[in-house]
Amino acid sequence: MPKNMESGLIQEKPEEQISPENNNDGGEKTAKERLAELNKRMSKLPPDERAHMVGGELRGSEEGRALWHEVIEVSRTAYREEELENAKNKLEETKKELARKKELVQTEQELKRAREELDNLLQK
Repeated sequence: MPKNMESGLIQEKPEEQISPENNNDGGEKTAKERLAELNKRMSKLPPDERAHMVGGELRGSEEGRALWHEVIEVSRTAYREEELENAKNKLEETKKELARKKELVQTEQELKRAREELDNLLQK
């Protein structure tokens, strides 16, 4: 595998990289799906090659350390995707609540007008 000299991490061959093209359904994979794949790949490494922290220092093979860094980045992305999904759901709930309140206000206005008409009719 070629080494990325700028970051010091091993990069996989293009055909091995996790990408939308590798997804069977043709769609882009979520960060959770990518994280599951990375964890599966990490678990296939021999124990002495897996990345682990010792006294604040990351140890393991170059491949293990590279996977560790990738897992961290994908985990962050998964968290952001989840937060975004939660925000979208909250927005939809807020829109529905606003629509219900508008409908309630409109009904109250109609009721007020009907009472006024009734009062006018009773006064005649």
